[in-house]
Amino acid sequence: MQNTFFENRAVQMTLKLVMILFLILILMIPKSMIMDLILERKDYGQTVKDEIYNGWGGKQIVSSPLISIPYIEILPATKTEGESRMTHELIVMPSELEINGEIDTTFKSKSIYEALLYESKLKIKGKFKIPGVEETGIDPKRIEFNKANITLHISDLKGVKDKVKGRWDETDIGFIPGANDIILKYQQDVVASDQDYNISASYSPSMPDVPVNTRSGLKSNVTLSSTKQEYSFEIEVAFRGSENLNFAPLARNNKIHIESKFPHPSFTGGFLPVHDIKSDGFSADWQILEYNKTAPNWQIDKKDIEVGNTLLGVKIQPLQDQYTTIHRTAKYMMLIIGLTFLVVFLTEVIQKSKVHVFQYTLIGLALVIFFSLLLSISEVLGYDTAFAVSVTATIGLIYMYSTSVYRNRKSSLVLLALLILIFGYVYMIIQLEQSSLLVGSTGLFVILAATMYATRRINWFEKGDSDRLSSNVESQDITTGE
Repeated sequence: MQNTFFENRAVQMTLKLVMILFLILILMIPKSMIMDLILERKDYGQTVKDEIYNGWGGKQIVSSPLISIPYIEILPATKTEGESRMTHELIVMPSELEINGEIDTTFKSKSIYEALLYESKLKIKGKFKIPGVEETGIDPKRIEFNKANITLHISDLKGVKDKVKGRWDETDIGFIPGANDIILKYQQDVVASDQDYNISASYSPSMPDVPVNTRSGLKSNVTLSSTKQEYSFEIEVAFRGSENLNFAPLARNNKIHIESKFPHPSFTGGFLPVHDIKSDGFSADWQILEYNKTAPNWQIDKKDIEVGNTLLGVKIQPLQDQYTTIHRTAKYMMLIIGLTFLVVFLTEVIQKSKVHVFQYTLIGLALVIFFSLLLSISEVLGYDTAFAVSVTATIGLIYMYSTSVYRNRKSSLVLLALLILIFGYVYMIIQLEQSSLLVGSTGLFVILAATMYATRRINWFEKGDSDRLSSNVESQDITTGE
């Protein structure tokens, strides 16, 4: 008796495949919901971290010290007014600057969220060479040498933790808040906040994500002499900060050396340092010459210092936050669901068992819930532990369910092994980020080859259909005489 159209095995398998593909598309709806949830949790986590940063210390910018020197201009008398005096200011950058610093990292928690913070100690030393009258045109008799001030810009004074020590030539000096109204202005570019790094050190030629200008700092009165042009200085400052530590090199010649036990620095700004990255920390050295910077060596009456794009520094941030990793993992949801359904379908065909579309739906929902579990558990235990727990729970659930679906322990064990390989493959892609495209493409090729090999002997037609197909081929051969 000949089977009806819908009783034909080939038609049934084709319809089953169409329904499975449709089900995969339907399951992409919860994918978008989970992706939105991940971004929502990430934004909330960043809000909590910002609260920690505000209480600890923000992104810090430390500049080269500056000297502001007041001088008097005598304006001649007019017909209506007598002789008058006007105060001007000469701002001088260092001729030599050397900064040696250490960075120690620490974690602070609030609720389930944890923020990476740092403490830094800097030793700043160098020399000032006061320009003479032949350069500035200022009569030394008009200069108020006893009212000069040295200024050190620090963007977030809230982070300063100890008394700032200083030395001017052979004299100890103390600092008070204030920057003499001098403003450092930066060229601000946008830095992608979600950029992933998975190498020991990264470098972004864009400017760090910092305020457009800095007007906060410390100052101290220093005494100059009309008979001396060159002065030396030393400053020791300890402060706290978060995310970024940046420097504004304003001296004619700048040398900056930073050391830390933090193993994953990301260097930003206009200059790439000579650096040494090891598993137990890093060291970095910058050397900025007069030819490399945009700020002048001195200026008169202009209190805006154009730093331009010469700001440089280092990011002290986790290599990759868990939300970014989970977001990348969720992008593979379609791949995980598709490969799992492929395994279930092939097992169904090879073992000649029957799996209903509703049972495919339950397996698909279990895979969707895997990503929800991964997100919620990672907020408490971290990504790696959450991945292991979520995979174990999901694979265990599907395995136990498959024992009743297949009623064949061997088929369930095969499904279990292949699910472990699928999740292990995805985890490997996530971890090997720099070569993820190569590993992913190679893995998909191997999966396709394995599928072709496993299905090479499957007869996708009814026996009668296969016989008719063979008869038609033979008839064509006889007709053509081949």
